[in-house]
Amino acid sequence: MLSEGENRRLQSIQLRVDEADSFGLLLATAQYDTIGAITLRPAADL
Repeated sequence: MLSEGENRRLQSIQLRVDEADSFGLLLATAQYDTIGAITLRPAADL
């Protein structure tokens, strides 16, 4: 679900998320549009 290479770098810059933070990028890009019966939310929302 996550971009790779140059697209990942550009997404991380635009979203202000560390490029190495896969979970952070997943939260920022697929918050409501995920495959399967899962929901991604930051821990503060629990």
